Amino acid sequence: MSFVVIDGADAAIKGYTEDSQVCYEYHALVQVFIDQGMDSDEAVEWIDFNILGGGVPDICILYEADRDEIDCQADMENDG
Repeated sequence: MSFVVIDGADAAIKGYTEDSQVCYEYHALVQVFIDQGMDSDEAVEWIDFNILGGGVPDICILYEADRDEIDCQADMENDG
């Protein structure tokens, strides 16, 4: 079995699955592409289209929510 490793994106590695697949954190991956010269919109579009859009099968991407964002969403749900 082979797994996807994104060249130059070691800074975005968050960990590994039980079967040793590399897991990348989405926002850190965006930052890697920004550091390589893309602006933030280009980086997001490139990742969304080329990696998440089916170009890379079986890749592990983690999304971390900001704690303040979670608290805000919980407040909105409790108020509504």
